[in-house]
Amino acid sequence: MKATTLSIILLTLLTFSVEAQKISEWRPENRTGVSAETGLMKSWPATGPTLLWSNLDLAKGYSSPSFGASTIYITGNTATNDAKDILFALNMDGKILWQTEMGRAWTGSNPESRATPTVESNRVYTCSGFGDLACIDATTGKMIWSYKASELNKGTFGAWGIAESLLVDGNKIYFSPGGPETMTIALNKATGDVLWKSPSLNDKPGYVSPILINFAGKKMIVNVSLGHVFWS
Repeated sequence: MKATTLSIILLTLLTFSVEAQKISEWRPENRTGVSAETGLMKSWPATGPTLLWSNLDLAKGYSSPSFGASTIYITGNTATNDAKDILFALNMDGKILWQTEMGRAWTGSNPESRATPTVESNRVYTCSGFGDLACIDATTGKMIWSYKASELNKGTFGAWGIAESLLVDGNKIYFSPGGPETMTIALNKATGDVLWKSPSLNDKPGYVSPILINFAGKKMIVNVSLGHVFWS
């Protein structure tokens, strides 16, 4: 009986551990845009899909949604001179649970928010159009930490600001401010402290989110600036 009980406990803990590591992010399934779901419909009914709900109260943005525990996360921004990008949390019926200002919005061309939130366990990682990073409690919407990554690393901008969905790997998150000081930085995902900076390519960041690959036995972060394909 003790052995059986112990096995159940270990299996339960393992299940929780696996679930805790699940990440919902931009273009799911390793950022390939290819879904592993099965049993999907090959075509819509003649009348189209059934509308379950709609929400007309969300702010404007180009963000795609990410999903947590029965919660949907998406971004938008305020149309003011002091514009802020906002993270919204909705329940599965489309009702807004909370909203949190996550950083300064881009106010140039195409100012709407553009980065998809990255959700891991009970934390949501976001990037504003002006390069402000934030870690937000997925249940309460409380800000855990924030970091003005582009400003503090002399980052530069193209015509459309920053459009990068943050990449999480292990205890790190990655962001590419570009500019004369560095191209990519790694931060401690728990605290927002900078762990390392790559050399500068003296180039502006592209409107691209990085991917993580394994090549020749090495883990690499691959991304694009306005003039380069680069890896770290």
